[in-house]
Amino acid sequence: VSMSQPTASRRLKAMEQELGERLVDREAHPMSLTPFGFLFLDFADDVLKRYRALLMNADQNQSIIGRLTVATSSSPAARLVTRWMADFVASHPGVHVELWEMNSREVEERLVNGDAVIGFTGADAGHPDIAALPIAEDEIVLLIPNHAGHPYAHRPIDWDTARRLPFVVRRPGSGTQQVVDQAIRSRGWELPSHVVMEVGSAAALIDAVEAGLGAGFVSRELLFRRE
Repeated sequence: VSMSQPTASRRLKAMEQELGERLVDREAHPMSLTPFGFLFLDFADDVLKRYRALLMNADQNQSIIGRLTVATSSSPAARLVTRWMADFVASHPGVHVELWEMNSREVEERLVNGDAVIGFTGADAGHPDIAALPIAEDEIVLLIPNHAGHPYAHRPIDWDTARRLPFVVRRPGSGTQQVVDQAIRSRGWELPSHVVMEVGSAAALIDAVEAGLGAGFVSRELLFRRE
């Protein structure tokens, strides 16, 4: 910014009066900044850098303002989705994110109805209007009550024996339950013969197993979140 010498001198004197300190040593030859003047220069330089960064950030994000609705099943939501959303919000502060947790079937319904922009499920999408892309891997594990006296709490167990245990299962629509049932059938095995309870979430299934109600399958990612 160009400025005439008289104007610059007036502004400099006004600034010195406001600060109560001299910024320039006018008796030095050549004229130079005072020690306080150098401190003020560093301060002003920092302010300008932060202001330029603010302008750049505003320019980059001015077109990314609005609301993003995300639907996710409980297993992906355990660690991956919430972490990704945190990074997204930090990078795009102008976007308000709504994160809804439900089973995989409900995620698909939200996407098809246009109630969610993006969805995450623990199973392949079954609707033809949904484009699916694998983004991460998870492992499904069998939980068995660990209370004293349970015959298989600390012993290996084969599926033919395990399937006869009391089982806690997810309600229809769960991606985890869908994957488990498909894996069992693909091996020519029989499904659990004694279902004692159906639950609506993976967290409820873990609680039921811990209470000793029966065995159940759950995402390892979800177990990590509870540790």
